[in-house]
Amino acid sequence: MTRTLRVLALCLPLALAPMAGSFAEVGKPILKQKTEVSGDAVRLGDLFDNIDAEKAQIRLDQAPAPGNSVTYQPSQLAAFARMHGIEWKPQTYMDKVVVERVGQLVARQTIDAALRKALAAKGVTGELEFEIASRAYQLYVSETQAPTVAVDLNHYDPDSRSFIAEFRAPADEPRADRIRVAGRAHVMIDVPVLNRRMMPSEVIRASDLSWVKMRSGAMLANHATLLEDVIGRTPKRPLQAGQPMRQADVGPFTLVQRNESVTMIIRTKSMTLTVQGKALDDGVEGQTIRVQNPKSSRTVEGRVTGPGEVAVVIGAMVSANAANRQTVQR
Repeated sequence: MTRTLRVLALCLPLALAPMAGSFAEVGKPILKQKTEVSGDAVRLGDLFDNIDAEKAQIRLDQAPAPGNSVTYQPSQLAAFARMHGIEWKPQTYMDKVVVERVGQLVARQTIDAALRKALAAKGVTGELEFEIASRAYQLYVSETQAPTVAVDLNHYDPDSRSFIAEFRAPADEPRADRIRVAGRAHVMIDVPVLNRRMMPSEVIRASDLSWVKMRSGAMLANHATLLEDVIGRTPKRPLQAGQPMRQADVGPFTLVQRNESVTMIIRTKSMTLTVQGKALDDGVEGQTIRVQNPKSSRTVEGRVTGPGEVAVVIGAMVSANAANRQTVQR
């Protein structure tokens, strides 16, 4: 028994040593590495854990703007600790604290709407799309503020539609941080595109078209932007769906091909006569072309009225016959 007591007496101090070390840690300040604040102040408790509750509320600095952060370096942290009686010293250059201010991100749609309103005051109307020099900019407001934006338009060039503007959020806070951006406003227009692949000899109809929004200006120069530019016309080459069409990509739909057999329709007040003839020209609907009667070898003029169909102009036929008679007499 005595020997057992002696062994316990020797082991007990060793067993209690870690516990004693743990008790010694109680009350020792612990540096935070990263923290978030929602108010406008950075307090001692935002930098250190395990400190007195009253000291934790001490205001040290102005919080960064919503959505932004600030990093406190070891020397700054040591100065705060020394000033407020906190037993802490930096051990390495990595002893830093990043404080991030919680905030609401203002939606890009809200920013664009405010910019449109500012440009409308300059007479810029229509549906606009903005090209901003830096798309990385972001606007934040605090959790308790309305996510609104005010825009001060410092410069606008009506020829190039370029602008320089300052944004601030929220709109009713004149002292809010300002972000200066440069950009360009593009007027968007609806452009007809094919909704299926089309080949030459097909006629483009309204059911073959869809609409896409595109930026107006030089980008659409020589492109078909109106329905009348494409409806009733035919592709000159295979055209893909969804692509804007150049005016040179389409042409009139040829209803009559040169040298093909056509039906010549001659109408008078008392009768309608049809005769087979040969087209001497290509023709689109409504176009006047020359047609030859293979039996008489006479050439007359007619207006293309349909595929392989030509309505002969009576006056033109008489004139042509007279010209033919004069040629024979000579």
